Amino acid sequence: MGENMTPPTGTVSTFRRWELGVATTFRSLTTLYEMLRALSKLLRTIERLHDNIRHLRSTLTTIQQEEAIYEMSQGLRQSREALEPGEPPRE
Repeated sequence: MGENMTPPTGTVSTFRRWELGVATTFRSLTTLYEMLRALSKLLRTIERLHDNIRHLRSTLTTIQQEEAIYEMSQGLRQSREALEPGEPPRE
């Protein structure tokens, strides 16, 4: 790919080899460009997945905290119901 891109002077076969080299270089660059575009798209997809995972972790933490609060409130309710009316709270 580091060949001189100006057409050589001389025979037709020399020019044809140069022309084939330019065409091959162009195809290689086109393929490389397409691969870079695909990698860029893949990277954006991975970034979106990472953001979604971070959001799901946050949501899970919130749910776990809410469950812990609910369980504590249930425990307090059951403790309060267990007390007889007029009985002082136990420590």
